[in-house]
Amino acid sequence: MEKKLIIWKIKKYLFFISIVFLVLTSFHLWYKYIYNDSKEVAEKWWTISEAIIWKFPNLNPLKKNNNYNDYINHILYRSLLTYSTKTQKIEWDITNCDISNLSSIECFLNNNVMWSDGTPITYDDIKETYNTLKNSNINPILKSLLQDITIQQKESSIVFKSDKKDINILNIFFQPILPSKVISNLNQDELKWSFSPIDGIYSWKYVINRVTQDETLWITKLFLEKNKYYYNNPAYIDKIIFKIFDSPSQFLKHKTSVNIFNDKNNLIWDSIPKFNQYKYSLNQYIWLFINKDKIIYPKLRNFILRSINRDELLKKLDSKNYKKIDSPFFNDLKLETNTQSTPLNKLLSSIWYYSKSEILNKLWASTNTYSQEAQINLNTPKTSTWTNSSTWNINYKKITKDNYIIDSKIITEPKWVDNYNYITKNNLTLTWKVEQLIDAIYINDKKLDSYKPWLNYFTLNLKNSLKIWENQYKIYFERNWKKELKDTITFFYNPDRTKQKLYEEELIKRLNQEAKQKALIEKIKENSQKNNTQKEVNKELIEKLNNLNPKFYYNDKLDSYKINLYYIENNLYNKITANYIKSKLESLWIEVETQAIWINYLTKSLREWEKNYDLLIAWINLGYFDFNIFPYFHSSQAKLWYNFSKIKKLSLDQILEELKSYNLWEKKLKLLENKINKILKQEAIFKPLFTPLYSNLIDKNIQWYNLPKKIPSEIYRFDPLIKSYVLKKKIINYDNKSIINYFKYLFNILF
Repeated sequence: MEKKLIIWKIKKYLFFISIVFLVLTSFHLWYKYIYNDSKEVAEKWWTISEAIIWKFPNLNPLKKNNNYNDYINHILYRSLLTYSTKTQKIEWDITNCDISNLSSIECFLNNNVMWSDGTPITYDDIKETYNTLKNSNINPILKSLLQDITIQQKESSIVFKSDKKDINILNIFFQPILPSKVISNLNQDELKWSFSPIDGIYSWKYVINRVTQDETLWITKLFLEKNKYYYNNPAYIDKIIFKIFDSPSQFLKHKTSVNIFNDKNNLIWDSIPKFNQYKYSLNQYIWLFINKDKIIYPKLRNFILRSINRDELLKKLDSKNYKKIDSPFFNDLKLETNTQSTPLNKLLSSIWYYSKSEILNKLWASTNTYSQEAQINLNTPKTSTWTNSSTWNINYKKITKDNYIIDSKIITEPKWVDNYNYITKNNLTLTWKVEQLIDAIYINDKKLDSYKPWLNYFTLNLKNSLKIWENQYKIYFERNWKKELKDTITFFYNPDRTKQKLYEEELIKRLNQEAKQKALIEKIKENSQKNNTQKEVNKELIEKLNNLNPKFYYNDKLDSYKINLYYIENNLYNKITANYIKSKLESLWIEVETQAIWINYLTKSLREWEKNYDLLIAWINLGYFDFNIFPYFHSSQAKLWYNFSKIKKLSLDQILEELKSYNLWEKKLKLLENKINKILKQEAIFKPLFTPLYSNLIDKNIQWYNLPKKIPSEIYRFDPLIKSYVLKKKIINYDNKSIINYFKYLFNILF
């Protein structure tokens, strides 16, 4: 009986499970049928937040700020012209204008352009905005552009007239337009400084809703919401919150609380998994200019520019955050200088600068009766091998294949070494003999703990301190609390023996030259004492000759050939670039003196026509028209403005003027760019170097964000968010949904 009961219960449970399975399967199949041809669409909803590390923005769209003010104002206001990140082209916004003639541009208002209070945008608003800028000093750049422009308002259009056909005129059309009733009611403080953060009238896709203080995070929050009067507003995100942090440290504590962060200074990089990283660059880059008035010979300019290796420079800068630039136009053209390179000694001898060896040779010839015989001796030996030479009366010794060695009074084991030596991975420990009682030993100002006062030697293990290329060790002995420098030893090391061998050859050649020069000076001293006549060389001259650096070149006054390199000290990469160029040119035996300047000093130098630099590292901003390099190379700009190279060339001027007229089809534009490129190659007056890459960090929950790799201004990094969304929903197509069609659907699945 119990067995039958158990079987009955099992059948009951199985039947129940079958019923549940049938219901779930039927529901699943019905769900699949209903949503079979449905569409997934983005849902217009959600709130996102962006972090700002700055003070509260002034929200004044009349001022040019180049910071978060411009970024937020771009979200609030429309202008005549804008840039589309979708098409990556300039497009008209609230107007449509005819620019076939840049001297007379007529603009017509588009339909359905409204203010956030529901009133239409008018020609009066446009005219009042530009007149305010023209008649005040709020924005000096736009004021200078507007001075030569006459604005005429017609019944159904507005006309901008100018005597110039200049593409720069279009820059005024990117200015945000304000309502005339707002401008007329602005007081002086608001006009020059800050707008009220509430109760404003706006025109773009978002408006300011409110401002609050977060007492938990101790930050200010600026709330934006969609503008309901923007016709067919395409934005999917309903609200945007700007969280304003006082400092980077405060932000880093709460970095995961935001959805967007423009990481221009690489504070968090890609360290937070919740963010996607979008790299972008601006139409701005770093150029190296050569002052043509200071370095007048093209071959020497060509030599300098060819010496700068951009790939090497990017490695020093960290290449993942910078992009090499080959062309002044941000295109595929390559501005490479002439491949033929004249040796430096010939280039500098043409301007009466000579190496220390050449000067000594001439001086030796002038003090020796048998100058011809002496000159022959001076040219031997011709190889870089160290040999015994009675000519110089100096003992040379070659102990090993890799090391040139002169006796030292301090170092005894494992080998005698001089200030220059090479070592390998297997030779990392050096031993010194101590010939006197000392209290302590310091290596590069760090006390050597392994040394004890009763020892007559000490050892130095280089394994932990060794770095590639030059390693310098200053050895100090301390006795009675007084430190004395006993020796300076320099080792050159590279695990790549091929590279080390090349460097070794250069080093041995230099040491050989220094030894020859030292011997020659001694000979000149001897000879001048024997010939105590008008040819006698005085002691002061001998001392000057001794102090000359054998790496550089000198004129008849024994002044070295020196290049002044100026760089604008507004970021770290300018300084790194300047130091790289200095080290590169000095390795080629050109002395370089760097000087950091501020942008206001450069502006003052331009106004006062000083331009004392030989080389200048400058930040160039080409803005919306990346082909318009007119300000940097036209003769009219050489005296007071941005023609940093001071080039004056009529053929170049004519092409630049044609280029900035803008009314060019693409093929013509390319032709002009090629012509300019050819002239700049010949002149060898500048070199494009690199452009920084910035990171815009976007929460991975924000979908369909697509930022171009290059934009004309960072305000446009916001625009891809217009089409971005967080949530999606399915729209069911109810057409042809019936029981009969359901069974047809099942039949198609099964069979």
